Amino acid sequence: MSESSRREDLKFFGRVSATISHDLKNVLAVINESAGLLDDLCMLADKGRPIEPERLVSVAKSILGQVRRGDSIIKNMNTFAHSVDEDVRSMDMGEMLTLMSELCRRPVNAKGATLEALPGEAHLRADPYGVERVLHGMILCALESAQQGTALKFSATTVADGVQVLLQGLEQEPAPDQQLRETAQAVGATLHAHGNALELTLPLRQA
Repeated sequence: MSESSRREDLKFFGRVSATISHDLKNVLAVINESAGLLDDLCMLADKGRPIEPERLVSVAKSILGQVRRGDSIIKNMNTFAHSVDEDVRSMDMGEMLTLMSELCRRPVNAKGATLEALPGEAHLRADPYGVERVLHGMILCALESAQQGTALKFSATTVADGVQVLLQGLEQEPAPDQQLRETAQAVGATLHAHGNALELTLPLRQA
């Protein structure tokens, strides 16, 4: 691997890690705010002020909701971290698209867009970390031309020569740069822009 490729590899890992840490920080901020409210209610109770049960229920629901959200974020982080365990392994592309959609939710929301991973049956053997890099790059490329309200759709289907991944929903043709094309080539894939979509074709087995 060249020095520039190694640097891009680290940039990708850093971007995803930063997104995860921001999301976890937001979860902790909401829990901290709820804990502060509970503390205030306890102080009022100590002074003899009655506490409405509905307020306690609301705070409890807020905390439980954030705990579930935090658990989901950590599960995604764990899955992403283990993608480097094997150079090549069998993958469910539907699960992979869902994972990358979740990991990219922050930049998607910041753009005012939405991203949905559509259900589908498609499997292949490839480098999971390399494929994640390509999918992440496709999403960022699509966001460059996305607008407020853009509804992106991610799908994967088995075709004659491999697995085809489509990222659709743009109002103008995306422009993948040379770095993204080289990232796709590194996993034996080809990347094309067609109208309002990015099309990635991955071989069923990576050499």
